[in-house]
Formats: sequence, structure tokens, C-alpha cells
Amino acid sequence: MSDDYITTAMPNLVGSGTLKEAVRSYERALILESLRANSNDKRKVAKLLGISISSLYRKLAELSIEDHAVEERA
Repeated sequence: MSDDYITTAMPNLVGSGTLKEAVRSYERALILESLRANSNDKRKVAKLLGISISSLYRKLAELSIEDHAVEERA
């Protein structure tokens, strides 16, 4: 994954609260952008992010990311 791709997915983290909140915001933005850029192909996204498919599904649940959220913003 290129630095440009990561930069475009990065939300504005200034003033986003605690480190935990900033990390959560960044993770959510990166996963959403990755799903959009890869036609919601979760296996491909997991591989690109360097995590297992089960970890991706865990993150989707943890971050309240649903398939329709990806489709709506595409």
C-alpha cells in the first residue's frame, strides 16, 4: 500500500480527542476507504492491510462498519 493511499484515507486527527479515539478514527477511515477502493472485496482488503479475514470482520463489527455504509459513500 502506498503512502499516498494511506494519506488520502487519513481523517483530520487534530483535535480528535484521546489517542485511542484518534486511532479508532484512523482505522475506520482506512478500512472504509480500502473497502470502497476494492469494491468491498473483504479478502483483498484484509490482505492489503496485512490482517486476517477474521480480524477484518472483528474490526468491522467493532467500528460499526456495515456493507451499506461502504456502498452509500462510493
